[in-house]
Amino acid sequence: MQDAQRLLSKTYVNFVSKQGLQNLKNYRYHGVDHSICAKYLQPWWTWLVKFTPLWLAPNLITLIGLLFVFLSFAVQFYYCPDLKGDAPRWTFLLHAFCLFMYQTLDALDGKQARKTGTSSPLGELFDHGCDAISTMFIGLTICATIQMGAGWITFGVMMTNFCAFYFAQWEEFQTGTLELGIANVTEVQILGILVHLFTFFVGPLWWTTPLLINIGVTRIVMTKATLLYIAQVCGAFGTLCGNLVKIFKLTVQHDSKLKKDQVWLHLLPALSTVLFAGLWAWFSPSHILQNHPAAFLIGIGNLFSYLVGRMVLARVCQEGFSGYQPIILPVVFAFFNTFFGQIIMDEVTLMYLLLVGFTLVYLHFAFSVVDELTRHLKIRCFIIPYPKK
Repeated sequence: MQDAQRLLSKTYVNFVSKQGLQNLKNYRYHGVDHSICAKYLQPWWTWLVKFTPLWLAPNLITLIGLLFVFLSFAVQFYYCPDLKGDAPRWTFLLHAFCLFMYQTLDALDGKQARKTGTSSPLGELFDHGCDAISTMFIGLTICATIQMGAGWITFGVMMTNFCAFYFAQWEEFQTGTLELGIANVTEVQILGILVHLFTFFVGPLWWTTPLLINIGVTRIVMTKATLLYIAQVCGAFGTLCGNLVKIFKLTVQHDSKLKKDQVWLHLLPALSTVLFAGLWAWFSPSHILQNHPAAFLIGIGNLFSYLVGRMVLARVCQEGFSGYQPIILPVVFAFFNTFFGQIIMDEVTLMYLLLVGFTLVYLHFAFSVVDELTRHLKIRCFIIPYPKK
C-alpha cells in the first residue's frame, strides 16, 4: 500500500515549495462574517453539530455537501440541457433541498473541525476548492430554473459570479482576512432556495411572463427573470467595487501590511479570462454559447476554480502569486482560432477539448495539493484516526 502511494505521489507536480510547506506552521484562519441571515442560522448550525460523530472528518462533510450540488445540477441538466425548459415540478423542490443541504454542510465543516480539533490549512483549501466548483453549478441550476436559457444574460450572470468569488479570495490574499459583507453568499443561497421553492409552486414559465415597469414617462417591458438578473448583477458588482475600494485604500497607507507586489496584476488572470471568453463567444460562427452553454461555461468555470485554488494555496503557504498564469492561454488561443476562421481546428471540438483539459488540470491540482499537504502535516483528508477529546 505504501509503495502504491509513493508511486502515485510521483505522478503529481509539487505545487508547494519546501519553504511553503514549512510556512504552514504559521497558518491561522481569519474571517469576519457580517451576514444578516447567518446570525439567525448560527443557532441551527451550532445545535446540529452536536450530533455529528467525532470520526466524521470536516473535509468529508464538505465533500458530501458538494455531492448535493452535483445531484441538483445533474437533474436539471437532464431535463434542461439548454438551461431552459419546463422541467417536472418535483425537480425544483429537489434543487431547494440540495442547496439547503449544501449551505448547512458548508457551515458545519468548520464547526466540526473545531469540535474535533482538526483545523488545518488543508481544510480551508478543500473548502474553498469545493466552494469554487459549487458556485458554478449552483449558478447554472438557478439560471435554468428561471428560464434564462443559453445566451448573453446567462454568460453575464456566470462571469459576475466567478469574478465575485475570485475578487473575494484576492482581497483575502492581500489582507489575510476574509471579510464578508452584510449581504453575502449566505443571502444569495437563501435567495436561490426561495427561487426554487417559488418555482415549484408557480412553475418555471412564470419567469418568462413580461413585466411592465413605469419610470416617469418611460415604460420598460422585461421578463421577471431579467429583473432578477439585474438585481444579481448589481449585487455582485457592488461587492466587486467594495473589494477594489478596500484594497485601493490600503495601498495608499504607509503602515499597511498589504502585499503590494503585483497587487493589481493579480486581477489579470480573471479579467483576461472573462475578456477572451466573451470575445470567443461573440465572434463564434457556431454560436457555442447558445448551442453548447453548459460545456462552454463549465470549462470556463473549471479554469476559474483552478485560478482560485492557486491563489488560496499561495496565501496559506505564504508564497507569491503571479499575475501571469499560463493556463489562460488556451482561451486566448481559442479566440484567435475563431477570429481567423478556425484556422487550426473546429471551435466546437476545441471547446470540448478545453472542457476536458481544464477539468483534468483542476483535478490534478487538487489531488496533488491534497497529497502534498497530507504527507507534510501527517494527517488524512477524509479520516480522523484519533479525534481529540
